[in-house]
Amino acid sequence: MMRSLRPTRADDAGVTLVELLVSMVILGVVMTMVANLFIAATTSSEQSRLMHESTANASNIANEVSKGIRQATTNANADGSTTPAVLFAQNERLVLISTVDVDSKVNLTGVNLQPTIVEYALDANRNLVERRWAATLTNNAWTFPDWKTATATSTRTVGGKIGPVASATLFTYLKADGITVLTPPTDPNTSLAAVADVATVRLNLNVVPVTGAGKAVVIQNDVSLANLAIDRRS
Repeated sequence: MMRSLRPTRADDAGVTLVELLVSMVILGVVMTMVANLFIAATTSSEQSRLMHESTANASNIANEVSKGIRQATTNANADGSTTPAVLFAQNERLVLISTVDVDSKVNLTGVNLQPTIVEYALDANRNLVERRWAATLTNNAWTFPDWKTATATSTRTVGGKIGPVASATLFTYLKADGITVLTPPTDPNTSLAAVADVATVRLNLNVVPVTGAGKAVVIQNDVSLANLAIDRRS
């Protein structure tokens, strides 16, 4: 039987082991680059989301707390005495009387606008919680329940989580000169004694993302209790 023979050409040799290894190395490098780009893009997107979250929460906290402080007011009692605007002042807790969210159009003639006791305090998870106690009109004077023991009329979480503030506290209390700092006692359950001297509250916010480990947003805002001398009767 005759067999046809022809010489083997160079292009019939296939892929050598060296060529295969080189191809695999190049493919591995390309895949690594693509993976790194994907991880970088994902990380950047997540960081951007967390920063947006913290910024929105910080802005909301600053606006809500500043509004309550700015509308702080003393309360005229039926016996002729006056309750100061600030009821309790500590580094991470503030309780005051405020006319926040009160519509002056529904006010009674000759009676001060209906005030509310408002508390801003951090819970165990360092979320800022707002509690309110409503007032009741008695003998042309607004009266309140004992806010230390009574159940709040409303409770809500304001904004997001607040991290520790380096070399500062959540609330700093200033006298009328805007310089002199009123320092609360070291016991967090004991209020600043000179609450009647508080003229400005400095809000030091260090808001961190609720989820993830993004960068914190820091805001400092001095809020004056400028409405204390205003007659709030209609």
